[in-house]
This record gives sequence, structure tokens and C-alpha cells, in this order.
Amino acid sequence: MRSLSLKYENRSLKYELRSKNFDEKIILLYYLNMTQSNSNNPVTKKELVEVLGTFTEDLLLPAVENIMDNKLGEHTHEMGNMMDQKLAKHTHEMKNYIDSKLAEQKGDIISYIKGDRERDNNWKLKVVEILKRNKLANPKELELLANFVK
Repeated sequence: MRSLSLKYENRSLKYELRSKNFDEKIILLYYLNMTQSNSNNPVTKKELVEVLGTFTEDLLLPAVENIMDNKLGEHTHEMGNMMDQKLAKHTHEMKNYIDSKLAEQKGDIISYIKGDRERDNNWKLKVVEILKRNKLANPKELELLANFVK
């Protein structure tokens, strides 16, 4: 717990605020200030502003900061977990989508590759046939080339 030091009219006053209620603390500070000053003189606006300013800086702001840090810390952890779950779900959905699209296209891809192979083999057999017909290579070489194509 913090101590609050107030100084008025060359007299200092120390009072430890033990109350948990902020309204009670303000009332206590006001009362202490009234008893500290001449009891016939009312508290001036300047004195009240000083007391409330000190009270705010020493007690309210650190308390609010702690509350906000605790609440934000809890929510930050929750948000991190929620984001991880959402990303995992979307990653899983994306993988399923890609798998289904690949499965749909797999047949088309295989038939396209088979068509390319057939065209390539037919072209090579035509070359071997032309070489054989025009007798541009000996029969052993032509047989070897034909076996490579098949």
C-alpha cells in the first residue's frame, strides 16, 4: 500500500490509505485537508486540485494500470488461442480443398500425360520407319531404336 504525503501551510501530513473504496479515499483526503488547514477557512479549489491530483497520480493511475494489464493479459491469451484455432481450421479446410481439386483433375492430368507419351512414341516409330524404308541405317541399329521406343 502506498503512503500519500500532503503538505499545506508548512505542515506535513502523512496518512496511509487502507480503504479499498476510492470514494472513501477521496472523502478521507478531503477531511484530512480540512482538518489540516484552519477549520474556519474552506478548502480552496487549488488545494483540492492538488490533493486530487496527488491522489490520482499515486493511487488511481497505478491501480487502473494494473487492472488493465491483468484484463488485457487474459484477453490477449484468449485471443491468441482463438486465432490459433481459427488458423488451424482454415489450414485444414484449405488442405481438403486442394486435395479435392487435385483428385478431380488427376484423371485429366493422367490422360493428358498418356496422350503426350503416345504422340511421342508414334513420332519416334515414324522416324524409325522412315529410316528403315529409305535404308538410311543398318537393320541392327533400326531394331535397337525400335526397342527403345517401345
